[in-house]
Amino acid sequence: MTNTAQSAEIATLADSADGMMIARRAKNWLFSLLLVMLLAQIGLFAAVRGSGQLAAAVHVHSATGVVAADAPTPSQRMLWLAELLAYLTAIIDFLGIALVLVLAMVLLLMANIMLTHRTIGMGRATSAFIWCLVLAALLFPWQAFLSPLELKIPGVLYTWHDLTDPVRGANFSGANWHANVLHWARFVVFPALALIILVVIQVKATRGARLALGESSAVPTSEPTA
Repeated sequence: MTNTAQSAEIATLADSADGMMIARRAKNWLFSLLLVMLLAQIGLFAAVRGSGQLAAAVHVHSATGVVAADAPTPSQRMLWLAELLAYLTAIIDFLGIALVLVLAMVLLLMANIMLTHRTIGMGRATSAFIWCLVLAALLFPWQAFLSPLELKIPGVLYTWHDLTDPVRGANFSGANWHANVLHWARFVVFPALALIILVVIQVKATRGARLALGESSAVPTSEPTA
């Protein structure tokens, strides 16, 4: 009877370890994809703002179709690129929200496994889950829903309209330094802050998983004395 109970306990622990490793693998993939999404957001802004022809093509492709008088005439290649960027921005917005919600569910699953089998690392997993909820709230494109209410509360993920807006888009200009600071914060600082939060989530969740799997010790080992 004792051997049967021990075998069942070992099988249960092995099964929970398999589940934890699967969840950790999914977490790593989701982290990598979200990292690419946020870097692409910053890269799209830099590309549109740094290239005069691309900026003109973006304005032609946008709903307004307004191009500055001194702007270079966009080539057909740039027009195709602007259309590609429009689709890419929409894909980033969709995947950014979907992936961060899936990541939150994966972190909740990891915390549930730790709680069920009473392993260590629960604190780090819980902290990572809470930070993931904060990240989801920051990434959500609130401006797409709050604009009709005249509430200017943007999310980190900008839409194609945000990027191509003649006044508030990527090609903002003006002597008002306060408005320029807000624009740079909108397109660069906020995505960078989201990147930092994403890295914090990854570090906390990884440490929690390593503790739960016994790959690291909760108490640091002391240096052996000579």
